[in-house]
Amino acid sequence: AQQGDCQTGDADTSTTAHQPRSRGQESDLGAVTAFVRDNAAKVLGSTPPVFPVSGRLALEAKIARLAAAVAAASGGGESPGEGGSGVESSLNGAAEMWDRSGLEALEGYIMAALKDQRSKVIAKLETPTPRQRLTSPVPAARNRTWGR
Repeated sequence: AQQGDCQTGDADTSTTAHQPRSRGQESDLGAVTAFVRDNAAKVLGSTPPVFPVSGRLALEAKIARLAAAVAAASGGGESPGEGGSGVESSLNGAAEMWDRSGLEALEGYIMAALKDQRSKVIAKLETPTPRQRLTSPVPAARNRTWGR
């Protein structure tokens, strides 16, 4: 490729999952996140949480974690002198990719929201409806005249 040519997948222009983000990529991510947050706030009237996520990194992290687990289970990548450093480094790389994917923060937010909704649903189900209040034995007992 000549200088100025843009080719997809060119090792010089693309970032692989194992490379850390450059300062330019971090500032681009921050700029895009701020843009989305600001425009969502204008449209919605409040600032929603924004989670930049890389599905590709998350998938690659899960695959790397699975491959390391398979290698550890089969005894692959370990020799008596290494002490399992191959599997360990694979797990560390997978954990780093998972952190950079941003998916953990999104999953945490979703789980917290679901827990909150679950407690609201349970409270709602435990609260009698107006119709149940009318047909319950307590109001009927109040309407009875005693001593007749």
